[in-house]
Formats: sequence, C-alpha cells, structure tokens
Amino acid sequence: MPKDTGFTATMKNESAEQLQVEHSSMVAATDELKRAAARVAAVGRRRRSWERVLVRISPVDPLRWVASQDDAARFFWSGREQADAVAGVGAAVTVESDTRTPVDFASLRRQVHEHLERSPPAVRFFGGLRFDPESARGAEWASFPTLRFHVPLFEVRRRESECFLICNVASAVDRDWLIDRIERLRVPLSSWRSLPSCVERSNSPGDREWSHDVDWALSAFSSTTLAKVVLARVARFDFDGPLDVFGLMARLRATTPHCYHFLFASDGDAFLGASPERLFSR
Repeated sequence: MPKDTGFTATMKNESAEQLQVEHSSMVAATDELKRAAARVAAVGRRRRSWERVLVRISPVDPLRWVASQDDAARFFWSGREQADAVAGVGAAVTVESDTRTPVDFASLRRQVHEHLERSPPAVRFFGGLRFDPESARGAEWASFPTLRFHVPLFEVRRRESECFLICNVASAVDRDWLIDRIERLRVPLSSWRSLPSCVERSNSPGDREWSHDVDWALSAFSSTTLAKVVLARVARFDFDGPLDVFGLMARLRATTPHCYHFLFASDGDAFLGASPERLFSR
C-alpha cells in the first residue's frame, strides 16, 4: 500500500462538533479522554453524527506513542521537517476493497465523502491502494488489500508546538467497548531497542541482470525517444533477531529528515518508507 499522501481526504462540516479539553500528563489525558468520549458517545448515537474528542497534551513523539500500543492496525505519517506528524491506532471506520479489478475512484470518493459529510472538519482518512490491482500479489502483501482507507480510532497529532490525544467517535459506537479500548492505551516508549544486525542480503534481479537493465536503459536514452525510466528490484534482508519496524522507522526518519515518512502496520506485517516528494495533493 502506498503512503497516505497518495490520497487523503478532508471535508469541512460546520454542523459537526469537536470537543477540546486542556492537557496534563499522558496518563491524566487518557483518563480525561475516557470521560469525554463516554459523554459524546451517547450524543453521537442520538444525532447519528461523528464526534472528535481532543485532549491537549504535553509534546510527545507520535512515533514513540504508536510503537507502544498493541493494536494490530497502526500507522504513522510525518511531513517534511517533521513539524507535522500523526500516528493512529485502530479504525473508527474503514473503506476497503480486495478485488483484482481496476479501482472505481468515483465509488471510493463517494464512500469517503459520505462519512466526511457527517464528520468534524479535521477528520481525515489515511491509507492507500495498489498501483496495479490486476497483477498477481506476492505473499508478503497478504495483510494488505487492494485498497484501504481508514479513520483512526485514536490519534496522537503533533503540529509545531501543539500536541493532541484524539478519539474519533463514530455514530454507532458501543460506550463500554470504547471505554475498554481507551483503558488499553499505553504511554509512549521512553527509548528504542537496538536493531538487530543484518546477516545476509539477496537481490532480485541479481547484480548481473541489474547491470544488464542499466545498460539497456542507457542505450535506450541515446537511441530512442525514451527520456526517463525507473528501475527497481527487490532486496531481501535477513537479521539475527526480531526486527522492530517502529524502531526501523525511527532510524529511517533520523537519516532522511527532509522526507515524508509513512508506516502502515497490519496483522504483524508492515509497509514503511520515506519519499522526498508529495505525489498527489488536492
């Protein structure tokens, strides 16, 4: 799945409400979030609308926060210079498809907008889709459908000097279930574990085939109208211990500070990366 900059959706809605509470410590903020979310859950069921509960907290690293959670569905995104970052846990609502047919973008936008029309202005869908849904999918992508966009159930959002712990409360949410999920939230990690060592690397195609592809591209530039080509290959790394993908993201973020960073974790698998450019904006 590509990063959420491939498609993020936001729609302003003047009628929806947004509750903001002032901050204290992360533990106290979680308690306040529990009380506020419980209050608005009943309101949401009566009005069949979304509510977005924000608790202002002392600045924390969203990546450290999401790394400490135990939910199967987690994500992280940060903009260039890392002044704007958001991490999410769980899903308040999900729009997804796993067909091997071309994506119906009109239907996708319609489904997203139907939710956003009943949402507070700041609610966003995060996710992505395959470039070629009709091609065979490798086993390493089994945890990711053809397309998936979701509104996180919980977020930590940092923008400049402000930081918020957020709960997106959907219309039909069960109050007791929501309280239980809030009580399971954990405080951010205090430090990263050391990454394991790489013991072996293999490339596909191999070096000989790769050199042949490079020679072909150089020849095509000089003998045809071809002006640009993007060559790619798969590199497989084996480590001497379990790999913490969030720790890897922290290392990647430190070495590529001027990039957009993204990480989607699903059922034990993860897709992460860094891109120097925004691919799509609307």
